[in-house]
Parts: sequence; structure tokens; C-alpha cells
Amino acid sequence: MGLLRFLMRAIVLCVLIVLSQAVTIPMADTYHLMTDAECLKKMFTRMVFRGYQSIGKVDPYIQKNLELATKAGIVADVYMNPCFFCGKPEVQVAELTDSLKAHKINMIWVSIEGSWSMDAAKNQLFAKGLVAALQAKSIKVGIFTFAPTWARIMGKDFSGLSELPLWYVRWNENPEPDDFIPFGGWTKPAAKQYQAEETECGIDVDYDSFYSSQKIFHQFNTVSSLLIFNICLLYTSPSPRDATLSRMPSSA
Repeated sequence: MGLLRFLMRAIVLCVLIVLSQAVTIPMADTYHLMTDAECLKKMFTRMVFRGYQSIGKVDPYIQKNLELATKAGIVADVYMNPCFFCGKPEVQVAELTDSLKAHKINMIWVSIEGSWSMDAAKNQLFAKGLVAALQAKSIKVGIFTFAPTWARIMGKDFSGLSELPLWYVRWNENPEPDDFIPFGGWTKPAAKQYQAEETECGIDVDYDSFYSSQKIFHQFNTVSSLLIFNICLLYTSPSPRDATLSRMPSSA
């Protein structure tokens, strides 16, 4: 009876096996006004629209783009090109989020590139201020940057934002992140911009990939092959146990 109970326990434990599988989601970003959202939906399940310009103004197209994306069923993110020299980070965040109140967005990416101060410590405080202001509004936040620019603006050893999702740049026409080299405290990216300034559906877009993970549940018949049975026993047996150019356009 003891052996029978052990074998039955082994089979039960392996009836449901959970495997993780990486999923690459086609994504694009743009600062143009969409002219054919239905066309873009056929190519991209996720779009990132510029919401704030580095001249310190809300993007004039953001509300219309979000409206069109919603109607087309496209998952919409927003990216923010902050202006270090245009005022407090919380004021810029308020300007952006006030313009988004009528729209549903997935998350906001803060772009770390372009013109910042020459003082890394001041830049770090400004970036943290942006993130804190967004998170105070219960908005999911990510960082768009790439290694050389990050080192120039934030300092190569700064890792104070590495708990946020990273969207990095490598223009090599490869949508996969197998070329990623850790920096800024990040060990893996959430997204990648891999091809720039392509024309699709009447507007210029950059090609991106968003990386997700999903759990695949495999249910096996308890009257299974010896191979599967042996795998189950293993689970119950004891054992010792980044280009230097600015990517996001600053203004239309």
C-alpha cells in the first residue's frame, strides 16, 4: 500500500505541469497622426504614441491617436520626452496626464535621451521625480533608453530605476533580445526598438518588440507513457539540492 500511495502521489503531481514560454509581441512607436488604424492593427498589436515633447508641450496628436487606437482595438502606450529645462517634473507629468484623462492607456514610457543637464546627480533626481509623479497617479511606468545615452545622462553606474521595465534600442532588424547587454541595473529588457523610420499604413513608425511571458498548462492523461511517468518521479524523489543617436523625435 505504501508503494501504491507513492506512485499515485507522483502521478497526481505531474498531471498539471506549468511551463513558462516567452512571447514576442509586435509593437511600433510613432509621433505622427495615424491615418489608418485598422491597417496598423493588422501588423501591430501594440502601439506607443508620443504624448509629451521635449520642448515642454503635450503632443498635439496624442488624444486623436488614442481615440483611433481604442476604436481599432490596439493596445496603446504613451511615451514621454521630458524637458529638463522646462520646469518641475511633476508639472510636466500633470500636463501630460491631464490630456489623457479621457483615454485608456496601458503604460507610460519615460524617454531618457536628448538634452539633459551635465550633472548626472541632478538628472537622476529629475528622472526619479517624473517616475514618482506618474506612479502617484497609479500609472505603470517604463524607461526608454540605451546604454551610451544612459551613461551620458544618468552615469554608467546609476541603477536607481532598474526596477522599472526597460525598452532599449538596437537597430539590427532582429526583433529578439538575444543581443541585450546589461546596463543601468537591468539584466533583461521588456521591449526593444530594432528598426527605425519605416513607412507603414501612410505614416513613419519604428519597429519594436514587447516581451511578455505566459504560463502554458499541459495536462497529461494519468495513464501515460513510461517516459512521462519517469519525469513525474523526478519531481517527487528527494535530491541534494547599446548606438549613440537620439531615437525618439523631440518635436513634430
